Amino acid sequence: MKRLTTILLVLFAVGCSKVENMPVVYFTDAWDIGQVKECQSQEKPNRRLVCSQSDQMVRLLALGPYSANSPQVNQFRDLLNNPKTFAVTFKGSGGSSIYKDCTDWKCRKTVDGISCE
Repeated sequence: MKRLTTILLVLFAVGCSKVENMPVVYFTDAWDIGQVKECQSQEKPNRRLVCSQSDQMVRLLALGPYSANSPQVNQFRDLLNNPKTFAVTFKGSGGSSIYKDCTDWKCRKTVDGISCE
């Protein structure tokens, strides 16, 4: 009984993780296995994981003034509207985010999908 209690306490201390298939948007050309990105899980309007959003915003701002129909904005819109689905594992509860209804995560691309802590 003592061994079982110890095992349960260790599992609780490590934290539970859940795996779910979910849409993922990332604003970089590639996301290699082992690479870590800053991500936000969004609850509203649709649950999804958005990664490297701040990198994309910096790129857009560096281009200077642009119109709503510029190629850069259209590419941004296309990425948001056509996410890829991955098996995503969440460990812990994430961090507070500057974005409304979001949770911040550090996510690593793995062979099996994406692992976020």
